[in-house]
Amino acid sequence: MTSAHSPSAYEELRKLFTRLSRFDHLSAISGWDMQTMMPPGGNQARSEALAELSVLKHQLLTATKTGALLDRAQQYQYEGFYAAANYTQSYNAIRFGTSHNSTLYGYANKAQSVEVYTGYTFDFGLQPFIGWNYVEGKDLGRS
Repeated sequence: MTSAHSPSAYEELRKLFTRLSRFDHLSAISGWDMQTMMPPGGNQARSEALAELSVLKHQLLTATKTGALLDRAQQYQYEGFYAAANYTQSYNAIRFGTSHNSTLYGYANKAQSVEVYTGYTFDFGLQPFIGWNYVEGKDLGRS
């Protein structure tokens, strides 16, 4: 059990992945700017900055602390059986359509996702699992 001063592993992971999502957003903006608005001679510095951002994201994802948080965040585990569920609401993050038809292409202003996962670990190490993921875009009009 966690106290009000000690966030749960799930909450810490949510904060970490929110931070990583913001880094992805910065990368996308910087990449777009590099392709469309970059002044002459600016590519070298922008490329190095984007590479540094990628290194930072990799370090955060592969950190020992992140692995420990993932281990602690398991929702339910009993005698080899494991189950977890997650609900997420995101904004301007889920792409729909194809770029070939510009009238049916863009990002959902809001999306709701449900993920369910269950698995079992046999004594001899086999770990079969099943997962289900559902994403529904809402408010698909242009923002």
